[in-house]
Order: sequence, then C-alpha cells, then structure tokens
Amino acid sequence: MDKITKIDRAACAKMRAALEEVLPGIAEELGVSISAGSGSFSDNTFSLKVEFATISEDGNVNTKEAQDFTAYCSRWDLEPEVLNQTFTDVSSGDLYKVIGAKPRSKKYPILCEKKSDGTVYKFPANRVARAFGAMAIGVSLAK
Repeated sequence: MDKITKIDRAACAKMRAALEEVLPGIAEELGVSISAGSGSFSDNTFSLKVEFATISEDGNVNTKEAQDFTAYCSRWDLEPEVLNQTFTDVSSGDLYKVIGAKPRSKKYPILCEKKSDGTVYKFPANRVARAFGAMAIGVSLAK
C-alpha cells in the first residue's frame, strides 16, 4: 500500500474506506454500533467524527437522535413508543421506520428510515403524527 504524503479528497476517501473495513469487526467485538460521520481535512491532517452507540436487547441502536426523539417527542404530539415503529407515508405510500429526531430543526425534525432501501429522510412532525394518529383509529394510510 502506498504511503499518503499529502491529504486531499482522494486520500481522505482512501483512509475512510480503510476505516470502514475494520469498523464492523470492532463493533461486533464490543457489541456496539459504530458509524463514521463527517470529516474535514487540511494538507497534513484528516479528522473524522466516529459515533459509538449501544444496541438495545430488541436490536435497535441507541443513537443520540433516538435519545432526542424520546426526550422531545411530546413537543410534536408523539409518544415515545413511536420510536422504532413503522408507518405508511400518506404522500408516497412507502413504509418508513421512525429512528430519531433533530430537535433544532423547525420544519423537518423527525428522522425516518425508508424500509425498502435504508435511506434516512427528514419528515415534518405533523405528517408523522397524522400517520400514527390514523393508525391508532384503524385508518389505512396506503394508497
């Protein structure tokens, strides 16, 4: 493997890829979830945010966003039990899982993972509350 003598985008991508190869092994050994986040670099340094999170007995990752959802869900007329629950979106008909919240976001504070491909989307709180409200009274939200 060639040594890196200058940090640029290509070098950062190479280092990140090397790190992401070893993270699953470390995560499994420790019994936690590990994810690499955003980073920054200069000519000689590369910094990368790495988050470690515990995994609950039911297999859900206890991320900061999940904790924020539990702490602030009443602000959006949602119950803590909504976390890690799935719903069908009224607009698209797709199935989503509530995975957390960004409380400082005014328009789109609820984080949801699309079940079909794992992509994370931000939702308005009222849209998620409406979906769970309709589910509670037995209304189908599928198209």
